[in-house]
Amino acid sequence: MAKVPVKALPPAMLAQWRTLARRERILVLLAVATALVGALWLGVVRPTVLTLREAPLEIDRLQATLRDARAQAAELARLNAMPPAPPESSDLQSAFVTWLKVHAPAAQTQVRMQDDGVVVDVHALPGPLIVELVRAARRDWGAALRQASLHRGPDGLYAGHLAWGRRGAAGP
Repeated sequence: MAKVPVKALPPAMLAQWRTLARRERILVLLAVATALVGALWLGVVRPTVLTLREAPLEIDRLQATLRDARAQAAELARLNAMPPAPPESSDLQSAFVTWLKVHAPAAQTQVRMQDDGVVVDVHALPGPLIVELVRAARRDWGAALRQASLHRGPDGLYAGHLAWGRRGAAGP
């Protein structure tokens, strides 16, 4: 059996070591070696094995994410390079219908085309909602309010019509 370098031990441990029988020394060395192997396994080998096992899956997932991001970037670049749609090409009537269905589903409204614009007939619409509709039409659809004929009912709701056209277009 190989000799343990006894000079590396502190004097108190060296004295204790010398009192042990050969069989006890072997058991102590085996216990220390087992502890070192266990620590090496837990600290180095096991994490490396887990990384090597999971790395290909993670690489595939990240490459798929990168492909998706590149495809989205290419689509955004293509859309960004396109000229903006002219105001006449968007459907103003459907924009009003959709907005009213989302923001005022219980309101009594009708949207109809008239000449080069849209008329929104309202029968029971709260004032704040009309203000939001005007803001959305100007900001999001490029529409300008050409005429408003509204009457407030006893219930505080408004009835009448709102005539809209595209900003910059000649009005009636």
